[in-house]
Amino acid sequence: MLLTLGISLHNFPEGIATYVTASQDLELGLGIALAVALHNIPEGLAVAGPVYAATGSRGRALLWSGLSGCAEIAGGVLAWLVLGTLISPMVMAAIMAAVAGIMVALSVDELMPLAKEIDPVNNPSYGVLCGMATMGLSLTLLQLSDMG
Repeated sequence: MLLTLGISLHNFPEGIATYVTASQDLELGLGIALAVALHNIPEGLAVAGPVYAATGSRGRALLWSGLSGCAEIAGGVLAWLVLGTLISPMVMAAIMAAVAGIMVALSVDELMPLAKEIDPVNNPSYGVLCGMATMGLSLTLLQLSDMG
């Protein structure tokens, strides 16, 4: 159940970021929503697998997986209720920075120690650093191509 909480904490700010982006640029927001939806498939499996293994109940596995996914919708709805259409570039930048900080904190504080506990031989830092480098490179390429 702790894994479900961790993934829910990860999904909640994703919903906020998706709403904020879509409110400024609908086409970009839809692209981000699609990317997030695809990335949520393995997250749902990451929740459902351990719950099913621990309980043997497909229903519980589906329930907890669905609840963690609903955190993203809740984040988007909360952002809509609180911010509405009052999103300026400064507010958008602050929200994106906060979401990025939450994601990094969850990775460093929760996921990396868990990965090290599960597999003490391998170092999860390499994967985190490669992921950050890939994201940085892709954002740079988007900016250079005038798409971003």
